[in-house]
Amino acid sequence: MRNGAKLIFDWSGTISNDFDIVFTAINKVFLSYGKQPITRFDIMNLYSSDAHFLWRFYGLPSKDANEKFLRYLKEGNDPEPIPGAIEIVNKLVQEFPTVILTTHPQHLVEREAKRYGLADCVLVGDVSKVHPCESLERQIEGMDRRKVIYVGDTAVDIHLARSYQLLSIALAHRFGYHNKRILEEAQPQNTINSLEELPLLVHKILGEAVAN
Repeated sequence: MRNGAKLIFDWSGTISNDFDIVFTAINKVFLSYGKQPITRFDIMNLYSSDAHFLWRFYGLPSKDANEKFLRYLKEGNDPEPIPGAIEIVNKLVQEFPTVILTTHPQHLVEREAKRYGLADCVLVGDVSKVHPCESLERQIEGMDRRKVIYVGDTAVDIHLARSYQLLSIALAHRFGYHNKRILEEAQPQNTINSLEELPLLVHKILGEAVAN
């Protein structure tokens, strides 16, 4: 392990390629209430750290709609990892303590991580990604925040990292929930277009943090 550093990853759209499965489950909810399906663009623009925001925005009963969503999600096809993600993360896990921080239900992220063959890291599900975020605070307690890197595919991830003065890397690739424009509006310290760029950037950032 290197210099007291830690990596924090989002799950959906960063490691797990589940956008299409989530998209399908969301529209099943809309259809169950007699509503017209929404578009991928709608989801991208309305994605929020609040799991119930989308339902409230469209006037649906949020608790009931979210229960349906989780049921449809469970009934859907199993997602696959983003190409190359597991190999890249597993290599980084050998060097740095690594945490997966996700709004995804705990039992689902545990099941998916096991099926993907993800190496030993801390899995924290059912997280509300708003400040204050107790789940994140527990993971960074007592750490030099210049050595904590948060990697995510949404502006929600970047805003959360910034609120705790963590180093942020926005992943602007075709599997993500937010496009590059939305991500850069959140002002990440770094933006990459592929996970393949991540290991080199992580070492560069942490090398600079140690030097300073």
